[in-house]
Amino acid sequence: MIALAFFGDILSFIFGNIGAILGGVGSAVVATAGWVSAKYLAPFLKIGKRKQFAQWIAVIADEITDELVQRYPDKKWLERLDEAVDRLAEVCQIDKSISGRAVRAAISRKRI
Repeated sequence: MIALAFFGDILSFIFGNIGAILGGVGSAVVATAGWVSAKYLAPFLKIGKRKQFAQWIAVIADEITDELVQRYPDKKWLERLDEAVDRLAEVCQIDKSISGRAVRAAISRKRI
């Protein structure tokens, strides 16, 4: 009999506080969703921004090398390759080693 009365007290507590219990569960779900998004979604979005920035650098490097080829059609533009690297570094505000790789990649895509 005591066990039945104790069980009844537990049930009345649960049903009397169902809103508070569900609110706590909802808060736990929201906290878990925030943690999952910070751990997995945020790095994915950062990679997307880096990829977009890399594509912009490649397009600008193509434009700069196209301009050099038009200015110096008899391949004297190869002597001015450092100028292209410096210009790309200045325009994109990146390191010269990165701009050098971008310019070399642009030239190799053109197969000049």
